[in-house]
Amino acid sequence: AEADTKHLAVSHSAHIIGPMLILDKKHEGISMERFAHALKIPFNPRLTRTLMRLDSFTDLPVDDLKRYIKGLIINVDNTLAEPRSQEFSPEVMAKLEEIQKAMRVCFFSDSDDQRPQLVKTGITFASNIPNKPDPNGFKMAARLRLDLKAEDCAMIGSDYTKDGACKEAGMRYIHVKPISGPNEPISEKIMRCYGNMVASIHDRFRKK
Repeated sequence: AEADTKHLAVSHSAHIIGPMLILDKKHEGISMERFAHALKIPFNPRLTRTLMRLDSFTDLPVDDLKRYIKGLIINVDNTLAEPRSQEFSPEVMAKLEEIQKAMRVCFFSDSDDQRPQLVKTGITFASNIPNKPDPNGFKMAARLRLDLKAEDCAMIGSDYTKDGACKEAGMRYIHVKPISGPNEPISEKIMRCYGNMVASIHDRFRKK
């Protein structure tokens, strides 16, 4: 059974009209598929149920995680570092090495897959597959890169409206408090806040 191991303090500052605003921001990368998934989340609490919620990627308890899954799929931007960052902290790199020794692992990100530090890890990128939040993208990442079924894997990321869509593919979801950056589009921040707000509401009802 899934269980939260550490709760993330969720911001309540998101505007409920956030998704409407995002429709005007197509040029900043908000797809209609992502918008459609975001609209589904409030009506399906299963989509915000997590295996773990962490303040940082480096808090990931790898030994505990092995009890639940065989493979881990990792988002990069906002999860390991600021968007488009070329530098990753020694702690992040050490955690990636620890994960590699424990289970099958790959990256599944919307951005550059040739960043030198990540290439040096030897961890493969899931590419030439449907983008998030398409469930087929998660299934193909598991099958083609990890040689596993989706239900034997977890996705770790920072956005319920993108990474959290792994739930529709049958995966577990591990939510990490996002690492934002000064040049990140406001639409991305609104979308994440919207997802966090819905997850917080779902949590209240689950506890009753």
